[in-house]
Amino acid sequence: MPADFSGDASFNLTYVTTEKAGEGDSKTWNTDIVNIFVNPIADDVNLTASSTITEDVVSKIDITPTLKDTDGTESITGVKILASTVIAGYALYADAGMTTALTTTDVNGTDYYVLTQTQWENGIYAKNTTTHDADNNDNFNLTVDYTTTDTVAKAGNPNVSVSDTFTHTHTVNIQAVTDAPDIQVDDTTTTTATNVTISADNKTITVSGDNTNFTVKVNTTSDDKDGSEQVQRIEIHGVPKGVSIDGATYKGHTGIDNGIWVIENPGDMLLNNDGTFTDIKFNILNGSDFTSKRYYYQNFYKRCKYMMKKWIL
Repeated sequence: MPADFSGDASFNLTYVTTEKAGEGDSKTWNTDIVNIFVNPIADDVNLTASSTITEDVVSKIDITPTLKDTDGTESITGVKILASTVIAGYALYADAGMTTALTTTDVNGTDYYVLTQTQWENGIYAKNTTTHDADNNDNFNLTVDYTTTDTVAKAGNPNVSVSDTFTHTHTVNIQAVTDAPDIQVDDTTTTTATNVTISADNKTITVSGDNTNFTVKVNTTSDDKDGSEQVQRIEIHGVPKGVSIDGATYKGHTGIDNGIWVIENPGDMLLNNDGTFTDIKFNILNGSDFTSKRYYYQNFYKRCKYMMKKWIL
């Protein structure tokens, strides 16, 4: 019989009798039709092992099953997700527009997300419920039950149906997103006040001589405050010739008086509720070349660039 066959079948059974030697050679044939019924067995399904979803973006979880038995007698009759395997901080939806949130159903004392056929055929969607916070979660495994039913006709009797439920694990990988930081000047100080003038808002510094310095405290903040992001590198562009920055590495000039200095791995790196604070000390050396007022410090920080690194706790 072919694979996955179930239902009615028949075959011919022929009996042969023979006479013993010496009593006259003769044979007799008698043929009967034998009818049998092969009970159906519900088979497991095919499905993808994992899906990847993105922080702060509604993302599809592909738990759509397909049949292994494709002879036309089987169908998928139920799909449900064990609610306790959906980690806290995530909600499930029936559509990418998040207009229909999935709700749980008590099944014999256990909460499940019981899906409709449209939902399991089209896939479901997930999104973190607190923005900028999903990257603090680990990947998680959904427990999904698939029920299949095999139905066949039986001669002279009602159809025979057999159902079975198969449990699968579907891994959901969380793809973190690095959020754009914001930098603000928090304070500006100097130990050479006779040659350095600082504006009331701490953002404009006027230098009137060499061998002076000023220190700018900058505060970097991010919408993501769960501690999963950190500042890895600060680039300062537009630094005039003859000016150095403590704790930074000179990377060269890209144009007339357009110096680039880089601070790698600043002391305060972790972007949490109050962000990070970095003191950047500028030293104006002998022979410094301020060719125009565009080198006021306010202009420096409008051109600061940050490189961020994401990590998962």
